[in-house]
Amino acid sequence: MRKSNLPIHRQTPLDQQATKKRLQAEETEKILALGQESELKAKPWVKEEFKKEQEKEKEYFFRKIQELTELRKKKKVYFRCLVDIFLYFASQEDISGRFMVSVDVNDIGMKFFLKPTKYYGAIKFTGIPAYDFHACKLIAVKLGNTVAKLEGYLRKTEAGIIVPDQEDIQRYGRS
Repeated sequence: MRKSNLPIHRQTPLDQQATKKRLQAEETEKILALGQESELKAKPWVKEEFKKEQEKEKEYFFRKIQELTELRKKKKVYFRCLVDIFLYFASQEDISGRFMVSVDVNDIGMKFFLKPTKYYGAIKFTGIPAYDFHACKLIAVKLGNTVAKLEGYLRKTEAGIIVPDQEDIQRYGRS
């Protein structure tokens, strides 16, 4: 198959078709490997996917920290950027369509509500981009945990202690 370095919309029709076939073959191979019962066959693809996700998150972190550093003097724009960061992380949590996240921003920080429940959360922004970024990420994870608890996805012991499942351990690194 032919390989072109141009974006797909700028390629000739023949090159577009070849690129689409190549990408489809790669995706099919990836899907077959990731869905394997054999961990040895899926291991290279899982490692590659994990590495890509880490790079993407690290690049997002540095880009947003740089943006926040530039916007720190403009308080309203800085807060709006932090709300966007919170909503980005909240979108990565599995929040069902039954719930809606509403965000209010004031002079101190941000308050969000999980509608139609009584739950809410708040962040007081410090003006230090790395701290505020991390706070937005943590509050989004707490939001995801609250939704999981409301939907009954969290396993508990008889004493009421929440036990992490394999996905939590892999995602958050807790054991």
